[in-house]
Amino acid sequence: MAVEIAHFPRLQTRTQAQWAPILISPIMGSMEQLVIGVAAASAEARYVERANMLRRLQCLYGKEAETIIFAAQVAMDELKMDLAERGIAALTNPMKTFSGISIGPVAEGEANSIEELCRNWMCSLSSLYSASAMELMEAAPVQSAVADTLTASGDRLPALVLQYVTNFRPGLERFFNQDVREQRIRRRSAKVHSVIIDFAGSSLVANFATLMASHHAASVDKIKRRMFDLIVQRDTEAQSLPSRVHEMIVQHPALDDPQITDRQAAVNQEGLIALSDQSRREEITFVPMTSVASIGDHVLQAEHRADP
Repeated sequence: MAVEIAHFPRLQTRTQAQWAPILISPIMGSMEQLVIGVAAASAEARYVERANMLRRLQCLYGKEAETIIFAAQVAMDELKMDLAERGIAALTNPMKTFSGISIGPVAEGEANSIEELCRNWMCSLSSLYSASAMELMEAAPVQSAVADTLTASGDRLPALVLQYVTNFRPGLERFFNQDVREQRIRRRSAKVHSVIIDFAGSSLVANFATLMASHHAASVDKIKRRMFDLIVQRDTEAQSLPSRVHEMIVQHPALDDPQITDRQAAVNQEGLIALSDQSRREEITFVPMTSVASIGDHVLQAEHRADP
């Protein structure tokens, strides 16, 4: 069979742009450099893809990582504004922000979008970037009918955990999200990825979600999105707050629950394994439990030093 050019995959929409890595030298005077971002500019668009695993710097630099992370974030904020004003000149003739931060060589690239171009290069160049974290944020939406069902019914678990916990420790109510306290159904725009945290205590930060026997795939998708919220929250507070445990707490039917079939039990088990693997990769603690009481006791134990 003859191989022709038409047999090879083509870009859906051809976007050409000039791009460059954003580099940081954590040790002054050292040649050691790390890629903390990729910036790109075209005639129509500008974009900066940031490293989303900057917390890994703590393994190398300990407490000094806070200063390094702060400098990296400020520098990329400045570059983003400069890109908007000067376009490609912000890469070819960059302004100086912090010493130790520089723009690497400018090159031309092509992808379906300028965002995809930057993310592809971040995956290739940076050990401070996780593609799977981006996949969680941009996971394909569940089918509209299923999504409407889940949104309309909501997930009662956070409110039930609140009720259980405050029966024993009323003072912990203030650590629950306002929507949970008021038992409001939260609707998240498909275009706006707002971070939602159900519980933020003195030692525990947690989101709660139910793994449903029916609409299994939709509930797994929702749990992954709640997990991504925890990732963002953890990485944000790593710069300024004392370390807290971040947990994705999931209520699921017991394997011997008579209200689910053997098939549903098997599918649920597969989902729990997949979620556990995902949380391990993203360094988020995954806590599967079978009842509101066990979840509530877990929160109470984690917050036993919290002021009432």
